[in-house]
Amino acid sequence: MNPCSQTLPQGDSDQTSGTGVWKWRNLVSQGVIVANTTAGPGVYVAGEGWQQRFDYGSDTPYAWNNVTGEWITYDDPVSISYKREYAAQQGMQGMMMWEVAYDLNNGELLQYMN
Repeated sequence: MNPCSQTLPQGDSDQTSGTGVWKWRNLVSQGVIVANTTAGPGVYVAGEGWQQRFDYGSDTPYAWNNVTGEWITYDDPVSISYKREYAAQQGMQGMMMWEVAYDLNNGELLQYMN
């Protein structure tokens, strides 16, 4: 068993204390994930130094950095599309996003919710 750290994770470059929060826009701008232009719009892969995986139980991607030990879960356009489809299949009338201000300036995540 690996011991866990008592140090709180910093989070993205906007964080001034150990909140561990990463905004979608900063996952992209800070290179944790990068657009996979050959796979089409809304598809991202791990940036340099990161590994990306997908949890099929929650339909959510996550990124892991072996050097820093950081582990980040997030929604991306693909996972939001899965969740949108699920909501529609269940007859739900809408979805929510934790913090819309964390989206890219072009509202990329919101586009995949519609």
